[in-house]
Amino acid sequence: IMQTDGSGNLSFVDTPSGGLVKVAELNITSSTAAVELNDSTSGLFDGTFRTYMLVMNEVKVSGANEVLQMQFRNESGSSYITSSYAFISRAIDSSDNVRTVSSTSANQITFLGSTDGIGDGSANFSAEGVIYFVNFNQTDSEQNMFGTGAYNKQSGYIATNHFAGKYRDTSSQIDGIKIFPGGGTITNGNFKIYGLANS
Repeated sequence: IMQTDGSGNLSFVDTPSGGLVKVAELNITSSTAAVELNDSTSGLFDGTFRTYMLVMNEVKVSGANEVLQMQFRNESGSSYITSSYAFISRAIDSSDNVRTVSSTSANQITFLGSTDGIGDGSANFSAEGVIYFVNFNQTDSEQNMFGTGAYNKQSGYIATNHFAGKYRDTSSQIDGIKIFPGGGTITNGNFKIYGLANS
């Protein structure tokens, strides 16, 4: 970056390198039961980065009042884990209602949609979000996801949503995620995932 020495002279100083490295992108344009992003299909969560960031745009679901859910994939056996999740999802809607759902022992992480859900069954209402993933492909700490987003369910309605979730077993290496609605399918959405450079 440039800085001044106080006399009007400009000089350059070193700054830390790093930034966002785009690793994968998936664009959904037709009915899909689940969006999978993992090491075998996208080269993700292979230990290259300690932190990843997922940006989701215009995610639409086929049903009404649906929540978005997530499961992690166990690197050993390449199967998605169906137990031992803990999560919290809290939303505030445009009528100032607070909507909270949580669990300390669930089959999946519920994140976007909180308790009232996304959409009204038409194609007009979507959800967006930014999610961070930390400690994936490691066995020395729990694998966590956390983030924020917004969702729409009808005309004149919007909610802001904060969420966090984790897999409670530190002995498993996680190398992927699966995103799916509580019912129906994902009919549209753009999913970009970035690695956060370590230095």
